[in-house]
Amino acid sequence: MKTELTLQIEEALKNYEANCNKARGRNLAFEVPVVCGTSHGGLIDAVEVTEYTCYCDLPVGACAMREHNREVQSFYIKACSEYDRIEDLPEYCNHKICIWNRSKKEKQEVKVICYEIKVSMADFKSKNGHNFVGNENYYVMPLELYTKVKDQVPADIGVIAYMSRNKSEFAPKLRRKKDAEYKDIGDEAQKWLILSTFKRMRREGNL
Repeated sequence: MKTELTLQIEEALKNYEANCNKARGRNLAFEVPVVCGTSHGGLIDAVEVTEYTCYCDLPVGACAMREHNREVQSFYIKACSEYDRIEDLPEYCNHKICIWNRSKKEKQEVKVICYEIKVSMADFKSKNGHNFVGNENYYVMPLELYTKVKDQVPADIGVIAYMSRNKSEFAPKLRRKKDAEYKDIGDEAQKWLILSTFKRMRREGNL
């Protein structure tokens, strides 16, 4: 049986925008099985699947415009101060102030974020409910609890505090107090977590 505080935190998580692009919407589900198709491996209180931008190294001086498809190149070629034709774009360019002359390129990836809700010291100390299997993993807890346990939170786990005393409807109910460390969980594990999340979303009527 969920406590009233747990329900309030879940409601706040539904509106928490810190980890996703608002234009892309939210892909969030509650009580997601760690192992797809069964609850024997435990349940994650909430899981979010979102897009994010990572950066891959390119040699210094590489022309990033060359990485795009021809339609995009045709649209942006006018922004190039050195060349007028797509066919003339070099692999490397010495025009350092050009916006396409970079040492990095953007790449869209998928990130799985796991949230474990803790509402009391006993809840935090319990051996259950610490299913941190995502690319990023967070505790979500009342601010009062966080002040008591912050030294016990593992270095790689983030913390989002619930501001229970914040009565204003315009003030955010959740504030990130500690960032989670990103970790690569592998394509296979990520695939099954994503499937498990979307199956739960469908059951919740959010698909």
